Amino acid sequence: MHKHTDKNREDGRRFSAATFDAIAYVAERFMETGYPLIIEGNFVMGGYMKLNEGEVLKSLIEKYNYQSLTYIFRGDTRVICDRFNEREKTPERGQSNQVFAVLSYEDCEKWLPSFGDFTVGGRIIEVDTTDFNKIDYDGLVYEAHEFIND
Repeated sequence: MHKHTDKNREDGRRFSAATFDAIAYVAERFMETGYPLIIEGNFVMGGYMKLNEGEVLKSLIEKYNYQSLTYIFRGDTRVICDRFNEREKTPERGQSNQVFAVLSYEDCEKWLPSFGDFTVGGRIIEVDTTDFNKIDYDGLVYEAHEFIND
């Protein structure tokens, strides 16, 4: 595991911003064609790391008159925080995505709501991820199929 430095965190922020810019660029190219598309990510509204991803996506949706379906994944803060801290220790976790610290439950209480406030309009489906065994995965896929074919 790499040692945390302010440079690591700043590099991660720059990488996140550049990645989102690329996602927005590709999404707009698809929207210009009128084809449906799926965009996946931990997008946030303004405020978190000074990113305004939600507003960018919302403006594209409005500009190209798209309909949107958003899945918001929520769960018990302690469970999500524990999962995050465990994932942070894995070698698969890219350095640009690491926070280089164990997050306290208090940190998670402050940080997680910024993800749950995401909205670009359209249809929203909230999913409780506290217990993965209780999620109706087939139902979520069915909802997406219905949305696309509507």
